[in-house]
Amino acid sequence: MSTLTVQISSPQANTQLPSRTFTVSGTVSLQTTSGRSLVGQIDVEVRFGINGQTMATKVANNSSWNCTGAALAGIPPNSSVTAFVTASATLRFFVPADRAWDTEDISASANVTVQLPGPRPPTLTIAPINSPVIAAQLPITITFTGSAIGQDAPIALVQYYVEGWPLGSAAFYSPINTGGNWASWSLALPVPPGQHTITFRAMDRFGTVKEEALSFTVQPQTPIVIPPGVKTTLSGAPTTSSVTSWTRLEPQCTGADMGTSSSARLFDPLWMLTRQWQMGEFQAEDAGTPIQARVRATSAMVRCCYCGELPEPKGGITFQHCGTCLRSNAHAVRGPCRAARHASCQRKRCTHAELCG
Repeated sequence: MSTLTVQISSPQANTQLPSRTFTVSGTVSLQTTSGRSLVGQIDVEVRFGINGQTMATKVANNSSWNCTGAALAGIPPNSSVTAFVTASATLRFFVPADRAWDTEDISASANVTVQLPGPRPPTLTIAPINSPVIAAQLPITITFTGSAIGQDAPIALVQYYVEGWPLGSAAFYSPINTGGNWASWSLALPVPPGQHTITFRAMDRFGTVKEEALSFTVQPQTPIVIPPGVKTTLSGAPTTSSVTSWTRLEPQCTGADMGTSSSARLFDPLWMLTRQWQMGEFQAEDAGTPIQARVRATSAMVRCCYCGELPEPKGGITFQHCGTCLRSNAHAVRGPCRAARHASCQRKRCTHAELCG
């Protein structure tokens, strides 16, 4: 008769595990009778706990095996858990009387009892606060946020208490559970000025507790001291304002076309040039870099000249025609090439009536 044997080499019985997730390993051996052969390979399954999960594993070279699993989340820490190992194989053999092949299923089992590790406290975090907190109005409402994650079991509740409260569960209150299973929580409290310490604690379903404390300081805003005689605004704040003021102009365009605004056209270019001349911006200080310059000019031949400054006649400057101009009517001619022939006539002041009369 064929026999199948399974043995557990690790972990050792009644040892405390370092983690709730552990590996079970061992060996199997198969002894077959004459005429029987193994079909396929030996199968091994491990069940972690009575109602725990069952994991299948492969047998290397039909001798060694190992399987990793975890105890159920509902099993408390320091409890005992048993791993059940089952090995099975299928043998094939020939039946001469029937002149046909037949199969035989054999199995073997073993188990080991171990102890789960001790309780692990939940992970509790509190968002930091910039201390001191400066407040213009007291008390100030401060929002505390954080998260709680269970290591061995889901979080059952998160509580808090502030300094001065008596110790005990009756002094604890729960914040708002903003995330599933207390993955995130928040708490808004009115806080007076002074040094404060608020303590939060998280408890999982096994009763394992983790506490974290947060210390901070609330200070009132320093009042503004106004010296005598100092100017103040309408709200009473000191100011150094004068007649000079600055106003920021921000254009707002409602159209999709930006061509008009980007061209930066002037309403009165001559006024702008006059202001630049008054401010001394035409003194050639090389303060700018021209991008494009266009020059338009006209030319004319010099027909006559007078060397030296013309003496001013007695009685002021009046329009007097020279004889040549009167004969040729040159004073009425305009244009760069048809100017008056005599410089003495050109330097005279005249009115429109004198020119046309």
